[in-house]
Amino acid sequence: MPLLLGAQKINFVKNKGDKKMDNFYEQLVTTSKSSSYKMVNGATYVFAVIGIASFSANIIFAVLLIGLAAACFFYKPRLFVEYEYQFTNGEIDIEKILEMKKRSKITSFHIKEQQKIVML
Repeated sequence: MPLLLGAQKINFVKNKGDKKMDNFYEQLVTTSKSSSYKMVNGATYVFAVIGIASFSANIIFAVLLIGLAAACFFYKPRLFVEYEYQFTNGEIDIEKILEMKKRSKITSFHIKEQQKIVML
């Protein structure tokens, strides 16, 4: 279930002599680590350890297990995703955060240019 954290509203002056204030609002939507994330994280280590341990017995089986460990390692960040929404003077920025480490910008648009915003 998503949790809403980090809501901030900050007004600040752009220039010292300027009377116009910038409006800034930031919302972070986060989740906790799900059971599927924990299972894939554990499977990564299990496949890697068994693959390395069985390398001398059966090379094909070991390579297969190490390949599965690598696949789990690269799939794992997609299971722990957070979103951040920023509103600054009519400009909305939406960013996606993977595993609390990698941030990528999804979209940015000006609110006056939009005719309809639909919640999915």
